[in-house]
Amino acid sequence: MKELYLPESFGELRHILQRHSDELILLNLTHGFCSDCLLMRPKFRKLAASHNAICVEVELGEMNEALKFFKVEKMPTFLAMHRDKEMARCAGFRNSLDDFANLALEKMETEPNVMTVGESQGIETLVLRQITG
Repeated sequence: MKELYLPESFGELRHILQRHSDELILLNLTHGFCSDCLLMRPKFRKLAASHNAICVEVELGEMNEALKFFKVEKMPTFLAMHRDKEMARCAGFRNSLDDFANLALEKMETEPNVMTVGESQGIETLVLRQITG
């Protein structure tokens, strides 16, 4: 892991995303009262330790702007971003996040034209999407 950030405001989160936009960014969009979120936190940190990525844990209970901006429909939601684009998304409890990160890395190398975060939609299963047309 390059760095682990715990932003306290949406402005701070946006600054982190802008400053590291050329790097792989893994986000854990979580809530302190969510049991699945609490169970997934150590898995996210394990993933962060094993990948050369910027990792960001966002407590959505105190940051409604992020909840709306990332169109979170289920918690926890995990996003992989690169150059202000969403590379991968998964949500809910799962045994491992390794496939999520590996698919994001593969997507970065093979298909750089993906939806921007503002265009993304929350879903419950891992999906990699690219702009069509």
